Amino acid sequence: MKKYISTLVVMMVAIQGIVAQQIPLFSQYHYTMFIYNPAFVGSYTRPQLYIINRNQWTNIPDAPVTLAATFEASINKDIVGLGGFITQDKYGVFNNTNAQVDYSYKVKLGDSTNLYFGLGAGFTNIQIDFNKIHAHEQNDPLLLGQPANRMNFDGIGGVVFNWKRLDVGLSVPQLFNTSAKFNSSTQNANVLYQSVRHFIGIVDYTVKLKNNFSIKPIYMIKKGGPNTPFQNEMTVVGSYKNNYYASLGYRTKWGLTAGLGFRLFEQLTLGYAYDFNTMPVRNYTGQTHEIILGFRFGKEIEKINKRLNKIDSVNIHQDSALYSLDTTVKRIMKNDSTQDTTIKKNFFQLSTEIKRTRVEMLDSVYHHKFRIGERFSLTRVYYKTDKYDLLEGSRVELNDLISIMNRYPMLEIEIIGYTDAIAGEEYNLILSRNRARSVYDYMVANGISKDRLKYRGAGKTEYVGDNSSEAGRQLNRRVEFRISKM
Repeated sequence: MKKYISTLVVMMVAIQGIVAQQIPLFSQYHYTMFIYNPAFVGSYTRPQLYIINRNQWTNIPDAPVTLAATFEASINKDIVGLGGFITQDKYGVFNNTNAQVDYSYKVKLGDSTNLYFGLGAGFTNIQIDFNKIHAHEQNDPLLLGQPANRMNFDGIGGVVFNWKRLDVGLSVPQLFNTSAKFNSSTQNANVLYQSVRHFIGIVDYTVKLKNNFSIKPIYMIKKGGPNTPFQNEMTVVGSYKNNYYASLGYRTKWGLTAGLGFRLFEQLTLGYAYDFNTMPVRNYTGQTHEIILGFRFGKEIEKINKRLNKIDSVNIHQDSALYSLDTTVKRIMKNDSTQDTTIKKNFFQLSTEIKRTRVEMLDSVYHHKFRIGERFSLTRVYYKTDKYDLLEGSRVELNDLISIMNRYPMLEIEIIGYTDAIAGEEYNLILSRNRARSVYDYMVANGISKDRLKYRGAGKTEYVGDNSSEAGRQLNRRVEFRISKM
């Protein structure tokens, strides 16, 4: 029996480390929440890719080193999320590679309330490097006659409740408690790799502050088996214009974490985190570094404009239907006044349903789909030549915008008027300002607070069309609104 003691001690220490390291550990997990809960996959409207490198306890030989690549995207009008990740964990004698595919589905419970369900499935390739085991007995049967790797399949389930800026999630990684057995040529000398079912709870809330600042406290609790303690983690992430990030966190049985990150050109993200070990062994473990590099595909404004154009085409069709219905109602009522009450009721129900559908479509674009500073064109706000009085057809789009602002009382906008290049600069500047003012006055008259609105004229600047053609000049005679606060 003595000849097994050295090897068994090494294996026991390694296996104790497995339980703690089976679930990937990251300090900048706020970028890729779906690693811990698949219900978060597809949270962003644009596909995004992240690469993570984490070096833990640099003074300890064969300490954990983690590499990860993640990808996620939303489809089907942001109802379905798809994604996955690949991680490689090296620690001690183990070199594990994990690949997982995730799926999420959104159920809308109310105007600002959603429930997300997530499922994931994948495999782990478990590899043991026996060359790193320095056994007293080189002929130990645990070191001979067995393959160096095994494949282990498992799954994960999760759910997230979302209300406005609050998220509450629960997930169960390694759901099926599967195991991988490394057989030895000697009886009763086998090594068993057991996947331990975990439970992870996450609560986060985004607080919008003044001057484009926001903070997001995140609380996460983990439980990894009946004989392991709870691990609590609290992280506060601050951001400015959604382009610059700073985080500070505390993890029980570990210490403090701090991170900085920034986004360039609306697509590229770079972040760094450092862990401060506060445990008694901190003088021996060394440092822990984590680097994350991300890329978001496409440009947000292009996707939003595409959706707005689709909404415009739907609005035109719906306006035509409303006009036709209104004409029919008036004709019938003229011929038979006894149908007055029933027809009015049916007309009101139909027109209300059409308006509700249109506002929901706009809501799907505006809510969490854009950043402060983004601009949107009001393509169906009409004026006569050299005039700034709103024409009747302009009310449809403005009423939609008013409905959105009523639904999100924190939203503030700046209204900007533009002209073509036909008249002089001073004249166009005054005309564009008056056109922006007409939109401002209409929204105030319909209940939007003046404190949430600003307006200005930009004259014949920032052309979007060719001024040498009438079609191009029509594009330049426009009104936009810019998101100034959310």
